[in-house]
Amino acid sequence: MKKVTLWFEVLAAIVAVTILQASAGAAPAQPTLNPAGGAYPHGVWVKITTTPGAHLRFWIVGYPVFVETVGASAQVWVPTSPPPGGTNLKAKAFTGVSVRVYSSAAVGIYYSQ
Repeated sequence: MKKVTLWFEVLAAIVAVTILQASAGAAPAQPTLNPAGGAYPHGVWVKITTTPGAHLRFWIVGYPVFVETVGASAQVWVPTSPPPGGTNLKAKAFTGVSVRVYSSAAVGIYYSQ
């Protein structure tokens, strides 16, 4: 009886994972950064957008935190820094709650002029 019960528990777990993966759906579009990375005299406000219905996760490389939005757009102040490093802004879009599906990352490097 133990083997039958264990078999049903394993089967139930497989079905649950399959349902969660199916409900997560396809990955949203890669976010766009406007303006794109480049040389700017000072810091710059960057608008990040993605597929309607998706959410955003973005961060500045080297900073200890990231931001997640509820919605498909956000605006962030990006300080510029001198070449060759610049300031790296990265953003990914995601859908789903318990099982997230992420887009590929958008990357912008912002330099001071």
